[in-house]
Order: sequence, then structure tokens, then C-alpha cells
Amino acid sequence: MLGLHYDMKVDMWSLGCTLYELYTGRYCFPGKSNNEMLKLIMDLRGKFPNKMLKKGTFTEHHFDANSNFLFRDTDAVTKADRTRVITNPNPTKDLKACLLKTAEMDTQDKKRVLQFYDLLDKLLSVDPLKRISAAEALKHPFITSK
Repeated sequence: MLGLHYDMKVDMWSLGCTLYELYTGRYCFPGKSNNEMLKLIMDLRGKFPNKMLKKGTFTEHHFDANSNFLFRDTDAVTKADRTRVITNPNPTKDLKACLLKTAEMDTQDKKRVLQFYDLLDKLLSVDPLKRISAAEALKHPFITSK
């Protein structure tokens, strides 16, 4: 979406999305365009690091020179295409709350869901340098505890 070089850490991102979708039954980022998907990612994970944006081949399609997000959508009233500048895209959705609200659970279930949240949080780090590796994920308490 941003035209960044990628490695195996992108597979960890994909795993995080897949696990979220399996647990919730909903798409993690159901955008209809790259621009909308970037918005949905920032709604959940916050702003992309400037160092990532500077390296992206397609960053200028979605961000201005000041790293403000250029959200493209359609006005609900006029149906006209518009671009809104989002200067500080803070998360508007809470991953932990989303996972915990799915059902009533006892203390043990809640502990497991919180471990699952912690794993997802590490898998869905927008910065691949901070994202958990496969080896680290295999040692995560959600995977290793019984």
C-alpha cells in the first residue's frame, strides 16, 4: 500500500489479521481501497512512523509532505468525492476491548484472551522492526501455555 520493501515480518502481520478474523468472524481491515485500508489500520494501530512513510514509494498517494493522512472518501450528502486531511490519526478502536466483548468468560478464559490480545498486539505492530518474529511468537505465552 505504501510501496515499502518487505520481508518475512509481513507474514507475521498477515498471521495477526488471520487470527483476528478467525476469533471475531470479521475482517480485520475491510477497506475497499488502499487508502481506506490505511485509514482502518490507523484507526486500530495509530499513526505510521515517519521513517516508514519517508521510505514508501507510494506514500505521496496517501500522505502530504507533513505526514498528514489524505483520506479519500465520498460525502454522504452530496455524493461528491472529497479528500480530508487527518493531521494526527490516533487510534479510535480498542483491540483489547473488541476481543473481550465477544462473550461472557470466566477468569481462565479472560486470561487466555488477554494473552491472545498481547500476541495480536505484537503481530499487528505497524513498524516491522518492532513486530514479533516467528521464533518469538512460538515462545509467546498464548502459544506455550496449556
